[in-house]
Amino acid sequence: IAAIVALTDPAQIVLGGSWGRHPLVAQAIAAAVATLPRPVPVRRARLTTDPSLTGTRAAALARLRAAIINRAQAAPAS
Repeated sequence: IAAIVALTDPAQIVLGGSWGRHPLVAQAIAAAVATLPRPVPVRRARLTTDPSLTGTRAAALARLRAAIINRAQAAPAS
């Protein structure tokens, strides 16, 4: 999670799927993220199985991948 936060600079992290469904897992992740150099709020997804969000999730993931690739390509070679 620390690497994702460093790369994407999110305003928050939303946990979905099996991790988001279990309150203890979500609490443990939130506690760990709170100790990072750049803590980010962590919350559980409200809707975890709604099929109408499938396209939105896919689009968000595609945008995240493109941003990571673009940032890596724009970085000066060392």
